[in-house]
Amino acid sequence: MKSTRENGGVASAAPVGLSSQNPIVDEIGQMQFEGSILDKRWFQCAELKFKSGQLNLPALVVLADILWWHRPTIIVDEATNQIEAVKTKFSQRELWKSYPVWAASLGLTDRQARAAVKFLSDRKIIRRRTGTFKLSGGARSNNVVFLTPIPNAIRRITYGTETTAENEAPATRQPKAPRVQTGGAARQNVRPSTAEREISTSSTPAENTETTTTADADFSNLIEELIAAGVTPSTAKKNATKYAGEMRRRLAMLPHIEITTTPAAFLSARPHETWTEPRQITEAEAATARDVAARRAAEERAATAKSAGELRATNETKNAELNKLYEALPKRERKKIEATARAQVAPMIELGIAAPGALGAAIRNQMRDRLKQK
Repeated sequence: MKSTRENGGVASAAPVGLSSQNPIVDEIGQMQFEGSILDKRWFQCAELKFKSGQLNLPALVVLADILWWHRPTIIVDEATNQIEAVKTKFSQRELWKSYPVWAASLGLTDRQARAAVKFLSDRKIIRRRTGTFKLSGGARSNNVVFLTPIPNAIRRITYGTETTAENEAPATRQPKAPRVQTGGAARQNVRPSTAEREISTSSTPAENTETTTTADADFSNLIEELIAAGVTPSTAKKNATKYAGEMRRRLAMLPHIEITTTPAAFLSARPHETWTEPRQITEAEAATARDVAARRAAEERAATAKSAGELRATNETKNAELNKLYEALPKRERKKIEATARAQVAPMIELGIAAPGALGAAIRNQMRDRLKQK
């Protein structure tokens, strides 16, 4: 009878019959946990943090899953307890993933998964490349990403040490491409692959090769960055093909400029139908702009003061007219109006909140009411 186990992938249950004297610990100890492992040393690793110092948790989740896929599966004979074989979890020479499905399995969004892979790739912790996965039935899975961890980098972020270059085994052994005669027809005795599946990184079926040049990697990375910014895959591929330099320039400028549209629309637009590049203004132009702003502010203050002065003059003229009308009234009527006004302001005087001239204002209000009645 044979059993399989992972190299460091399964937490073994506690021995039966022994106790830690804590029932919760004992119960948890009888459970087996499978899957990704987040090494606690990663949480303090500066390479896994943003420039702000915040830890990139999606990158940790992605890295842990990539490493789980790359931990060997050990086949053990239970009768002899001898290791019979060591196998990989993936069937091809490289691990490949489709972003939407992979992101959903990790509890991330498609954009988070792409950004995490780019984050790890930029820091040389993993290698990535995009390509086409061809199944034996003829179906193709487009825009998949091939992922390979770099053992030296994993050792560095985990233990803080690296091995020498000669001790570092290559992560993936790439087969040599068939040689082609320069002066005649291609060799016909090249042995075809017998694998049920084949990996193609070329854009056409005729260029079926697994080698990726630096230009191809840069092109793939540019497409990934555009898609991560919200550009549709078809538009990202078209713009990366036709306007690669312009797209890289816009991606570099995007965090430092203000745009009136979305980043996706900014990156999707072709060069001749989009924005005008911001121009650095001179110190003289900046001084002129400051002078214009100061002059406009002064004009607004003057206009406000003028309006307030005109309103104050108008009110003083009206009050003077009301005072003349009051003085022209018979003495008996003036006493009656004054008594009514005093009754109105008496509560405010008792509370001490009556403003100076409150009695005169109340008298003028009485005069206004008399004029309205007439």
